[in-house]
Amino acid sequence: MIYLIYGEEFFLARRYTSILIKESNIDNIINLDYEEDKIDRLYEEVMYNDIFGNKKLIILSNFSFKNINKDEEEMLNKIIDNIDDKVLIIKCEEKINEKNSLFKKIKSNNNAVYFGKLDRFKLADKIKEIFNEEGFKVSSDICSKIINRCGYNNYSSDNGYIFNEVMKLIAYKYGENSITNSDVESIISKNMENEIFNFCNIVISKNKEKIFNEFKIIKELIIDPYFIINTLSKQYRTLLQIKILNKEFNNDDIAKELGVNKYMVSAQMNYINLYSNKEVMNILHKLYLIDIDMKSSSVDGYKVIENFLLNI
Repeated sequence: MIYLIYGEEFFLARRYTSILIKESNIDNIINLDYEEDKIDRLYEEVMYNDIFGNKKLIILSNFSFKNINKDEEEMLNKIIDNIDDKVLIIKCEEKINEKNSLFKKIKSNNNAVYFGKLDRFKLADKIKEIFNEEGFKVSSDICSKIINRCGYNNYSSDNGYIFNEVMKLIAYKYGENSITNSDVESIISKNMENEIFNFCNIVISKNKEKIFNEFKIIKELIIDPYFIINTLSKQYRTLLQIKILNKEFNNDDIAKELGVNKYMVSAQMNYINLYSNKEVMNILHKLYLIDIDMKSSSVDGYKVIENFLLNI
């Protein structure tokens, strides 16, 4: 049997691998690394049986469909055809072209399990599932609170940081069967940066269905209204710069020119056609006036921001 485990959620891939190892009841485990051992060593392990007749479980980490050469591909095809009673787990952390013939062969005859990055809602469900598997009873509200405290990051490739905090909570509450609000607040520090950037991203996308849900989270985290306005202004300025530079540069060059994360540039590229240059400049002017208004009077900053959001 061959298992291909791939996708961006490395924590979930590792957890699933551990479950497969446990369920296999095989003691003879061989760990290989494609970057160091290549396919030659894997070929040897599959083609030659243990002299004592023990079953083998072979784990090949860091496999790459992109970097495999023709000789290795030929060997891997033979491995697939001659796996017999051995168990092979192939772990691939790159994005896979699902039209690749080798990928299609592995997937058609075996188990290919994809762990793509989870959005906020699926992540909450997965966190609850992990708690249940570990013997804890938690509410959906607790799972959402964990995500809010950690800060969901639209620009990261996975949710590893959040899953690590979940496992920290599980270790902290070892021997018990529940997680409370006070546990979350005492163990997980607020990560406001991720949440404020997510909020700004949703505002810029003009996704009115999500804007006020995200704004509710912002208020629950008691993020300073001045910080919100300044961050929104910065994001809109970046959007305007990207719109201008996009005429002559690619995403990587724009990221270098502006000194920002290339994933941010990729995300912003989705929104550049939602605005004219004049519209962005008008929004920047409104944000400037809001900033002046909040500094010169005793207005409720959250109310001012809410009025701004209603008129986007």
